[in-house]
Amino acid sequence: MPDPLRELFHLLERTPWTTSVGAPLGEDEDALPDATSALATFPTEGVGVVRGLLSRRRAEALAAALCRVEELGLPPVFVYALDAFWEPLARLVPIVEELIGPAEVLADGWAWNIPPRSGLSGWAPHRGVYEPLRQSDGRPSVVNVWIALSDVTVDTACMHVVPLTKDPGYPDALRREPFDVTHARPYPLEAGSALFWDACSLHWGGPMREGATNARTAYSLTLRARGAPGLEGLDAVESFEKLSLHERLELVAIQILRYGSLAEVPRPVVDWAGLLGALRDRHGPVKNREGEHGAGRTPV
Repeated sequence: MPDPLRELFHLLERTPWTTSVGAPLGEDEDALPDATSALATFPTEGVGVVRGLLSRRRAEALAAALCRVEELGLPPVFVYALDAFWEPLARLVPIVEELIGPAEVLADGWAWNIPPRSGLSGWAPHRGVYEPLRQSDGRPSVVNVWIALSDVTVDTACMHVVPLTKDPGYPDALRREPFDVTHARPYPLEAGSALFWDACSLHWGGPMREGATNARTAYSLTLRARGAPGLEGLDAVESFEKLSLHERLELVAIQILRYGSLAEVPRPVVDWAGLLGALRDRHGPVKNREGEHGAGRTPV
């Protein structure tokens, strides 16, 4: 295990979930979620905004924790080992369920902290899924949620999404390239707000422009309608607070194996994730191995 990861591992194992990095933050009493826009636009366009999912104070606290993880020399995706980054689900899930019905959270996401330097950008245009996944009533099966932890503008790499009603590749040519981005819309967000989109939607992170003054800090979550098709190979996260440290780090490793090629993940961390992935493929998830002569322990 690379030294920074060893440091985080032992920090969390020594005082589980009560450290300054990983402590659960509890109820976000100042948050005032407004899903009016998302409820109006998502059913037809496949994209919508929820203002104030988190209070600014909570968003800043999460951004600070993310930066602390980076200071340890680790990629931001390690925030998924921390309770505080899953707590917004208490407000998020009911909103998503208004859009797609009863939903489950998947072990699928990434986190970003893009410095304000011209030439940097978010990920290139892509779709979360490349088939038109729908429930029997026509509603989407899978929703991606992108939560801004800093103020994000067109100058600081805000997300861009092509509404499904304007996407010539939807629904029959989702894999056709080059992607037609003619009708893309930028979605600037205040810290604490969230962008929802149908996982079929074409989306990407814009560029950092000359004169940008703040980093673009954010993370994503993925939800699927219960019993619906799509992303069958991913585990559902039923009760995150009950996951052991080893299960949390295995979840992080899986994200690195899925998305690490899109981000600048240090080679030692990629190798560590590959080792955990190989153990999972050979012996099953760590939750099935914990307590068996120490076999469930994360390699250090």
